[in-house]
Amino acid sequence: MKIPCSSCNQRLEIPEELAGQTIECPACNASLAVPAMAAPPPVPAPVQESAPQAATSKKSISSIPKWAIVSIAGIAVVVVGLIMFFSDTKIEPVTEASDILRAHGAKTSESSDHSGNYILEANDIIVPTTLELKPDGSFIGTSSGKMMGSWKVDGDLLVCEASSRKTVIKFNKASGKLNSFSYDGNEMPWKRFLAEEGQDGLYFKKN
Repeated sequence: MKIPCSSCNQRLEIPEELAGQTIECPACNASLAVPAMAAPPPVPAPVQESAPQAATSKKSISSIPKWAIVSIAGIAVVVVGLIMFFSDTKIEPVTEASDILRAHGAKTSESSDHSGNYILEANDIIVPTTLELKPDGSFIGTSSGKMMGSWKVDGDLLVCEASSRKTVIKFNKASGKLNSFSYDGNEMPWKRFLAEEGQDGLYFKKN
């Protein structure tokens, strides 16, 4: 501790073990009473819970309604049951792969089966027409001029649509019989000529 000398005011560093004793100032040799150390505050005794307080705590725990405990237990059982049910549920396999391909506009094996080269032979009614149907859904062909576009299966028909002159050609996918042949939205009059010639139809032949 540090205290000043009452005679010469010199501040002195005094060891704590000299507290409460009288010493001689090393600067002026005057007698100096060293103050005693303050006693540490007493440690408070731990408070023990009285009997009424303990009884109150137990009473608050036991005051929970039984119906609330039963409800919580019931909810827990339902949750566990749902978890077990869904863990045992199997995911049904996706339907046919072809359905998925159709949903995304992809070509199925049916379309691929009809790809190839087709020719409508020339006669007095219509000019020779050739079609090359590609597996990717596009086609190129010739009629009165070169044409290209897309093709698709529409029921029993193969439908070819060219961007040039809005050409649309439809023929039976099984027999090759021509169903319609139009330019710029106008159907060619080949059916009337067929009737006059006594023919039953025109046919695309697959090479």
